[in-house]
Amino acid sequence: MKIAILSNVNVDSMGEKLNDHFQVYTPPGFNTWINEISNDNSGLNLFDPDVVFILIDGISLFPETRFEDAIPIIDDLMSFIGKYSEKNSKKRIIISNIDVKDPRLVPFKYYKDTSRIENAWVEKIKSLNRENIYIFDLQGLIRDNGRNSMYSDKGWYFGGMRFSMNGEKIIVSEVSKIFFAFKGGQKKCIVLDLDNTLWGGIIGEDGINGISLSDVKEGSQYKDFQKRLKDLKNMGVLLAIASKNNFDDAIEVIRNHPHMVLKEEDFVSMKINWDPKYVNIQKIAEDLNIGLNSIVFIDDDKFERESVKTQLPEVEVPDFPQDSTMLAKWITQLQKDYFEFIEVTEEDLEKTEMYKSQEKRKTLLEQSASFEDYLSSLEMKLKIWNLKKEDLPRAAQLTQKTNQFNVTTKRYTEFDLEKMMADPNFSVYIGSVADKFGDNGKVVFLIVKKDKDIAYIDTFLMSCRVMGRHIEDHVMDFVEEEMKKQGIKKIRASYIPTKKNISVKNLWDDLGYKRISEGQNGEVSYEIDLENKPERKVYSQLVI
Repeated sequence: MKIAILSNVNVDSMGEKLNDHFQVYTPPGFNTWINEISNDNSGLNLFDPDVVFILIDGISLFPETRFEDAIPIIDDLMSFIGKYSEKNSKKRIIISNIDVKDPRLVPFKYYKDTSRIENAWVEKIKSLNRENIYIFDLQGLIRDNGRNSMYSDKGWYFGGMRFSMNGEKIIVSEVSKIFFAFKGGQKKCIVLDLDNTLWGGIIGEDGINGISLSDVKEGSQYKDFQKRLKDLKNMGVLLAIASKNNFDDAIEVIRNHPHMVLKEEDFVSMKINWDPKYVNIQKIAEDLNIGLNSIVFIDDDKFERESVKTQLPEVEVPDFPQDSTMLAKWITQLQKDYFEFIEVTEEDLEKTEMYKSQEKRKTLLEQSASFEDYLSSLEMKLKIWNLKKEDLPRAAQLTQKTNQFNVTTKRYTEFDLEKMMADPNFSVYIGSVADKFGDNGKVVFLIVKKDKDIAYIDTFLMSCRVMGRHIEDHVMDFVEEEMKKQGIKKIRASYIPTKKNISVKNLWDDLGYKRISEGQNGEVSYEIDLENKPERKVYSQLVI
């Protein structure tokens, strides 16, 4: 991903810090950001970044400015930003809010206009009403960490560097998480303990009326913690339980305690028993068909955390705050570290229900006479269409997050996919799968590159939610027929091995493709003649 950092102060060292993970552009000279976004031949436009981060220092922008004088300045600057964002609609533009400090010495009764200017800046950004513009909460970072920590007077007077080394470190850390979120690097599931985690006390000893969970005093810290977990669940994070407890005791709290925010329906899996927690976490991952590296485990008990770290090193196990009054602040940081979402898709909103319906499918499978009978009785419906603009967030998310059923594991941003949509040499498809237990949402994605009468499968992936149902047979039947209509004679495909996509190692063989070459790194190339493609048995109905 290519990143540009623009500012009205010196940000060269921030660019250097980010350069370890991204291609970064910082303009030469000082306070040249307006020229960079308004000049077609500027270094910024030649660099052609995916994301432009505009970090504005409000203190130097409005040093001793009255509110009335600030508004025309804000209007002029927003005019430049608005024109740039409109002209570069495929780029994501992040603009900081501002911290304004009026240095003038005044009598106690005098009220400075700083907060009015700060608010006007944000309102003007919002009034641009551009989908590709995002607001970075610089002011919040300064408020939380303090001006003395974030700013450096020495750096400013001697080098035009407003932020201290610590301030730059904090800003770089925050924007890095946002940039990684653009690439879809979020975790998928939080596995939670219960006693002294979701409530205070031990249910087996204190009983439902003795645990700490309420609207006031000590119990409110656990209720607030649950509220923030509910926020994450509503953004698409899966919540599960791994607790050493008597099931009946624990479920009584979840179902009947008047201050329990998280209810039974909020959890995709509940392992409440006396098995080792790492065993239960493994079972949760298997039930949900997700990787252990997608899980964050939360437990107040250090012994349990160390056990999971040792037995399941792929699972993220953050330290739990020793002071429970820090829970609300801690979960906020946890979100930034593991669950920073740029936006929420329809699939994210319905994710808990989608995964819970997997239990119904599992029960049906156990009751079916054969696997074929199971697939037939699911009454699956497959829908595939050309990628549309409204599908871009989900499509990019699929390329970034899907690891198991992903033949090439190529990662793409929305910008990349939008360019392909506009290129006649590409056909980009997205598909959904539904059955009698519910809609799995958009779970199929393909990119086909065409060159004369040969098509190349650049990307073929499916969400783990629909793996093992022979959906791939029907999908490729559809794609092959579409390619024939466009005059394609042959399709070439490849398998590029990773640590996680072993499940599709023989996919192209199973689909009747012929091996044409094998590389030293395990990559295998395939080809099929569309006039001689095999008959495949499908268990889904294609819906137009």
